[in-house]
Amino acid sequence: PIPTKFAKAYLRDGSHGLTLKVYLDSSSWRTWDVLCNSSECTTRLQKAGWMEFVSDNRLEEGDMCIFEIVDRISLEFRVTICRRG
Repeated sequence: PIPTKFAKAYLRDGSHGLTLKVYLDSSSWRTWDVLCNSSECTTRLQKAGWMEFVSDNRLEEGDMCIFEIVDRISLEFRVTICRRG
């Protein structure tokens, strides 16, 4: 789940799309569209879009993703991936 404090500050309630952007180098990047469901109690990324992101980036247990919001209107996030050990 997405932390409630963050979701209340930056996301709206209901279902909406997010764009996740990973920079491959200084001039190129790749994006993924992921559906997000928000309610008063919890905010979660939908499995289908998130699993594509996980697979395409070969994420493994222990890897860390840092999400930085770059556009609050279109809900675009830059994601930095830190590989485990």
